[in-house]
Amino acid sequence: MNIIKALPALVLYLLATSLSHATLTPIGPLDFASGATVLDFSALADNTEANGLIVDGVLFQATKNGSSTNGVVIVDGGPGRTGNITQPNLVSLSDLNAIALIVSLPNLAIQFGYGYALNAAVSIPVATTIELFAGSAPVGSISFTGIPDPIPIRAPFNDPSCRNCV
Repeated sequence: MNIIKALPALVLYLLATSLSHATLTPIGPLDFASGATVLDFSALADNTEANGLIVDGVLFQATKNGSSTNGVVIVDGGPGRTGNITQPNLVSLSDLNAIALIVSLPNLAIQFGYGYALNAAVSIPVATTIELFAGSAPVGSISFTGIPDPIPIRAPFNDPSCRNCV
């Protein structure tokens, strides 16, 4: 995971009558209910630490090798607008190996999704993975491929706020 923002851009549908029979199924952005909750990070300053951050009741915890870690995920405007994220968003800063962003929802949910972008020019087969837990019991996981964003964002010449524009 390189960048994460919870918004109806991607992916997950939890269909279950009980968590012991839950299945994880990918869905598209148009499958989210109208009026679905979208987290907005615009009230937060760039470089706000994401570990321990609470936005609209959603708790974010960053870990590296399973230990709570500050300085690996922050609120920032990078890498610029893409087809799947808007600024500001959450950005990972360091070596991505063994980094996890734990998202704890305040209520039960049947849909969850986020846009993400990667600093890569080629497809990455397992670019992001969602693991679902009921307390500490694993329910299942689902992974998604990252592909280069086909939508270049045009910005005025010398626009300093646009880091990934053409």
